[in-house]
Formats: sequence, structure tokens, C-alpha cells
Amino acid sequence: MNLMNKKVLLIYPNFPFQNPAPMSIAILSASLKQKSFVVDIFDTTFYTEGVDTDKEKEKNLNVKTFSYDEFELPVISDTLENDLRFKISSFNPSIIGISLTEGTWQQGKKLLDIVSEFDIPAIAGGVFPTFAPEIVLEHPAVKYICRGEGENTFVSLCSSIVNNLDSNVIDNLCFIDNGKIKKNKLSKPIDLDVLPMPDFSLFHPARLLRPMAGRVYRTIPLETNRGCPYLCSYCNSPSVNKLYKEKTDSNFFRKKSIERVCHEIEYFIKNYNPEYFYILSDTFLVMSNDEFEEFCKFYSKIKLPFWIQSRVETLTEYKIKKLKQIGCHRMSLGLEHGNESFRFEVLKKYYKNDCMLETVNMIKKYNIPFSVNNIIGFPNETRNLIFDTIELNRKIPADDCSVYAFTPFHGTPLHEYCLANKLISNSFISGALTNNSLNMPQLPSDEIEGLLRCFILYVKMPKSFWTEIKEAELDTPQGHTKLNNLRLICKKEYM
Repeated sequence: MNLMNKKVLLIYPNFPFQNPAPMSIAILSASLKQKSFVVDIFDTTFYTEGVDTDKEKEKNLNVKTFSYDEFELPVISDTLENDLRFKISSFNPSIIGISLTEGTWQQGKKLLDIVSEFDIPAIAGGVFPTFAPEIVLEHPAVKYICRGEGENTFVSLCSSIVNNLDSNVIDNLCFIDNGKIKKNKLSKPIDLDVLPMPDFSLFHPARLLRPMAGRVYRTIPLETNRGCPYLCSYCNSPSVNKLYKEKTDSNFFRKKSIERVCHEIEYFIKNYNPEYFYILSDTFLVMSNDEFEEFCKFYSKIKLPFWIQSRVETLTEYKIKKLKQIGCHRMSLGLEHGNESFRFEVLKKYYKNDCMLETVNMIKKYNIPFSVNNIIGFPNETRNLIFDTIELNRKIPADDCSVYAFTPFHGTPLHEYCLANKLISNSFISGALTNNSLNMPQLPSDEIEGLLRCFILYVKMPKSFWTEIKEAELDTPQGHTKLNNLRLICKKEYM
């Protein structure tokens, strides 16, 4: 077949400089290229439209100051829509794939509007299309949705389209058939060890730049496992696990062999010259003691800094010490909420506050910088409950402290709870950054927004400032002036 007919354009909606280079897109590109497809990408990361979440975190004192000034970033020639129109016209793909989250759906719709101008089938994949196919399939540009994992499905679909075969029989696909949504059977989870090496050459070289603790590194993401075995109600992992168990009688959560992980690390070093590894796994230490020892033995020779996220239940003093020895540069822990009962009953996250405090003090003992993630604005939460989270954070010697507003994403247990209790409407779609749509009279959206802005001030500054900080929560000129002054004091004297 003429290679001109085997061109695939991958679209990745993103906000300015948010997220590492996506592993899913890199694997799709490699899988397509194995089948002789020509692949290109339209990645919106370097466009200034939308909120730069990294800079927002910096402004809110959640992360250390950093700059991309010394690096050569791509020059954006025109508006996002015009550039996509030019990319499609000049590349002339036969298939377009778009990766969507709920947060990027609004931007994704604008991009799909441009796709609609061309007679090219578009395939949408990602967690949002998986759990909200009826929303995504409403867009006229979208011919198919891939539910669940897409590596095998997307390649099969592309091959079917270019060879003019019947695509409607391919596993994992979802599409409109006679006015109704048809969902093909779900295939079993793929073997992570047989995937091709991710293709990060698809991206602009600057796409590998990521800030970490005030410095920007050339960073490669690394996947050691996929999915998560835990049951957190604000996350879609429990629903993904349930879907795969019911439809395929298989466990979605699985691990790569340590041998495969080591092979990938060697491949990335040889081909991309990374300065840093960003380990994507939701809970890195969900591995056996033997697997941990095998990884540590290998990585002790690598001598590149790396970042992990894990849960306090998985960390022991021995593992913390070993991680420090082999180059763990930073780690992130999910606290989410400081009230044990609320955390147990609403979030389904089962560990004691004492466990958190004991663990973070061990991390501090071995001098591994760490951040703590928090969420506010949960269903039925009150201001007093948020201050339970603030009070626990005040006891934690974290290097950074992040806070996000709860968003009831499709596919999460709490989304179903919010619907059932009329906290959101049936048409609700979560936004990209903050939640301002839960119907909670006891905790209105403007109060959540004010607490987001002032969270780090409450955590870091003496309580003698708390009256002033509360004044700074107000979204008024006086409130913003107070907020800026307090941030200067906090940054200079308490951080």
C-alpha cells in the first residue's frame, strides 16, 4: 500500500506546559510505526491558551520558582485552531486519533470542530471517552471511541480503515449503530512486557522538559505498573478495575517485570539522554520485596535522579533508606484529607494519621524531599473539615504542599454519589482545574476558591496571621492585595 494512505495524526489536547510527555501517545506511535504507518502529532502543550497550571502552583506557593527561559521552546505561529487546520491540510492523514480527559474535553471539542472540516475519521480514546461515550460520540467528527486500553485496538482500527475492511467488529470499539451506541466486547488487558519501546521522538525536544524543585530537567516518564489496586472513591481506578473484571474476568492492575523496566531505562538513556526519570505509576511501591531489591540493584548503577509517588502504607524505613541510596530525588504522597473518619468513609482511603506522620518523619530522616497532595471541596465537606486537613499538614515537614479542588470525574464512585444526591446535574462535565459546580450551601464555590488560594498560608504561617489570611480569601481588590502581601511574607520567612 502507498504510505501516503497510511498516515495517522495524533492530537493531544493539553494546557500550557502541563503533564510530562504522555506515555500513551508514545506507545501508540511506536505501535503504529511497527505496522509501517507514518505518524505525526498535534500537541497543544506550548500554546498559551488556557491556564498554565505549573505557574498557578508557583503563584500559590505550592511549588518552587522555576523558569524555561534558558531553553529553546517551539514558536507558535498562529492560533491553535488555525495551526491544527494547517497541520491536517499539510500532513493529509487518513486517520486522526485524539486522547481525551474530562479536563481537556472543552479544548478537545474545539479541535474536533476543526477536524469536522475534513473528511477524515476521528477516533477518541482515554478515560473520559471510556466512561462517557454518549457525550463524546455526540461530536460529529468522532466515528469511534476506544474503551479501555487502546494500543492493540487503535492499530487494528487504523489497519482496517486503510484496507477498507469492516471496522465495526474490532474489540473495545464503541460507535453509533442505527442511532444507538454499540459497545463491542472488551479485550483482556495487554501484556505490558511485549509493548514496543515508547516513541518520544514524536514530540518536540522541548516537550521532555519538566520543572522539579525549581530546576528544569530533560525528563523521561517511566511506567512500572498500570492501574491501581486501591479503592479511592475520587479516582477512576476502582471503576476501571470493576469494568475489566466484569467484562474480561481479568485484573486491570498489573506490573511490568523488573527486567522489562530495566530494559526500558537502558533504552531511554541510549536514545534520549535523560537527566531525570518521572515514574508515572500511581503507587510505585506496589511490588514484592524481591522486585524492589531487583530494581534497586539495577538502578544503583544508573545514577540519575527520579521521582515517585506512593502511599504511606507501602513505605518502610528500609525502603526509604534504599530509595535514597539509589537516587530518589523526590517523592509525592497523597494525604487528600486530614480527618480520619471522613477519609475512611468518603474517600475509601484507609490509613491512620499517625501512620502518615510516622512515615513522613522517616522520609525526612533520610533527607528525601517530598510533597503532600490534598483535595478540598468533597461532597458534604465543611470548612471545619478542611481545617482538619490544614492542621494535619501543619504537622508534616513537607518540602511542597499541593491542594486541588475536588472534581467529580466521570467513572469515579464519587461522581455517581454526586449525581444520586443532586450535587451535580446529569449534564455536568468537570472542568480542567477547579470545581465550582457542586451544589453545597454549607461550602459554596467562592469559599473553596478562597481556601485554595490561601491553603499554603494557613499551613505555613503562624496562627497569629489567620485572621488576616481569612480576609485574603475574599475575591475582592482588598482581598487580593492582602493575599499578595501575605504571600511575600510567607515566602520570605516561613518557607
